[in-house]
Amino acid sequence: MASKDHANSSHATFDLFVQAKTCQEVKQHFSELCRQLQLDSKDFRGFYTKLKERLNYWKAKTLWTKLDKRASQEVYQQGTACAQNKCLVLGAGPCGLRTAIELSLLGAQVVLLEKREEFTRNNVLHLWPFTIYDLRELGAKKFYGKFCCGSLDHISK
Repeated sequence: MASKDHANSSHATFDLFVQAKTCQEVKQHFSELCRQLQLDSKDFRGFYTKLKERLNYWKAKTLWTKLDKRASQEVYQQGTACAQNKCLVLGAGPCGLRTAIELSLLGAQVVLLEKREEFTRNNVLHLWPFTIYDLRELGAKKFYGKFCCGSLDHISK
């Protein structure tokens, strides 16, 4: 029974992480999820594999499927193409996040810095069709359910 309670709490924490509106909330829920799943967030090489093994939640599994499909492409060389590189990405907007994901898939050790405290913007960001497809394939709708809803190709708050 304790195992089921542990799973339920990590599932709830994952939901809170996905729904977080501020950087502080994201960091708080991420830290809590790592604590609950006994993960070391600084284990760049083994973190994703261990997270996948320990977070057995249907909402997370759909994200793992998308990421694994992408990572299996030949260009990533099974995460070894940039395994010796350490990269710093400035800005967690769509381009910064996309770059961080791409570098991670290539095997680089990535640090992402963001100065904003909230994930909202007053402007509307137009997206090209190939960008929409790319972000959908990486699970963008899991983190922002309103992603490109309707006939307009944009992200807004």
